[in-house]
Amino acid sequence: MTEGFAIHEIIFDEHGQPCDYRFLDINPAFERLTGLQRESVVGKTYRQVLPNEGDSWVNVYGNVVLTGEPVQFENYSPSLNRYYEVFAYRYAPNQFAVSSWTSRISR
Repeated sequence: MTEGFAIHEIIFDEHGQPCDYRFLDINPAFERLTGLQRESVVGKTYRQVLPNEGDSWVNVYGNVVLTGEPVQFENYSPSLNRYYEVFAYRYAPNQFAVSSWTSRISR
């Protein structure tokens, strides 16, 4: 598979709102696209891995899990200094999968 692929679990706060997510698995292409290594991220949360990233990724993915509606979008990662084309969909209850097929470095 040449596309980056990852499975995540959404984490909710005490009010039932998405506040973080956990990396459950990633493929080698995801490692290449992001520079994040599987052994360093699986089992950790987004906020542990990318603590200065902000809320935009959590907000989009939380909406996917809550509504069940897939989404395709482009987003910038300040921590990784790249733009990513992403397709996200609900994979299982409280889980979502992400496929990313391109990235470009910010100028």
